[in-house]
This record gives sequence, structure tokens and C-alpha cells, in this order.
Amino acid sequence: MAANHGVIEVFASVETGSWTITITMADGMTCLVASGENYEDVTEKLPKKGDPA
Repeated sequence: MAANHGVIEVFASVETGSWTITITMADGMTCLVASGENYEDVTEKLPKKGDPA
């Protein structure tokens, strides 16, 4: 949820590597924010709570 009550969504395809970011406003209007290629799904363990990052 953005500060202006819009909903930000990220759509990504692991198969093709394409990705798209949109924002949908409260009135239902959706705008394309960005899109691209080479999306990569990264799975890294997060540091334990209290450990320095």
C-alpha cells in the first residue's frame, strides 16, 4: 500500500525472466510503473533478529 492509498503490485515470471510493476489507485485506475527482463528469484536466509546485518 502506497502513501497515496494506491496498491503497488509486482508481477514476475521465473520462466521468462520478465517483470512488471503497477500501481492501482483507489478509483480503480491502474498505471504501469516499470517493466523489464532478467528477473531472478533469490532465496537468501535473513539474519537472525538482533544480529548485525
